[in-house]
Amino acid sequence: MSDVINIYNDLSTGHLDGFGIDISTQRADDLDNKLLELIKENEDNALNILDLGCGKGGQTVRMAALGCEVTAVDVQDLGADIYEACERLSVPKNRITFIGHDIRNTGTYLKSHYNYIYSQRTLHYLCYDDAVVLLNTVREYLVNGFPSKLFLSVSGLHSELGNGYTGKNINIASRFCPLSDEIGEKHKIHLPVCLYTLEELAALLTACGYKVEKIYASPFGNIKAIAGV
Repeated sequence: MSDVINIYNDLSTGHLDGFGIDISTQRADDLDNKLLELIKENEDNALNILDLGCGKGGQTVRMAALGCEVTAVDVQDLGADIYEACERLSVPKNRITFIGHDIRNTGTYLKSHYNYIYSQRTLHYLCYDDAVVLLNTVREYLVNGFPSKLFLSVSGLHSELGNGYTGKNINIASRFCPLSDEIGEKHKIHLPVCLYTLEELAALLTACGYKVEKIYASPFGNIKAIAGV
């Protein structure tokens, strides 16, 4: 099929105005499922979760369906899509609070603490310095006295997205460039991005005070991590 974009048979439909394809509404991936399994293991707790860069809320709704209170944040106004999905799937809408906001300003609007913080396919839209600020900020919003964790993924420098990427040989601190025209159009990513290696993301998390529990490259080449504090 011409609209298949990767080895997972994800489709190019449902793109997010330059912020890539909304994968989470097409499927739950391995990182999604690891978080969902952890939620089920802690179902006796009233879990509060922050979803940064939620898109149309595929994972947001899955977490709410398991009884979590979810704060879902995205720079695009996608709250109606999320609440429509709740109605379609019979998930109580009052478990989700959607905030339409730039995640670079996260510290200005959060009013709660979270058992888990989740962010997939989003951090690479920030320059490195902004990523440092964000990760330091949200660490302070993790619940003390609970095994709180961060679930994070970024696009990988050695994935297909790195083909023709002009930032490939630039130091991570200055690496913030558009994808090649061909790759950007295929994946519907039309904004500058900071692509990461596994070692660079691990070093970033450690520098921001996290304890990396698991970090790996997906078969496609994106980098995924689970970290505690």
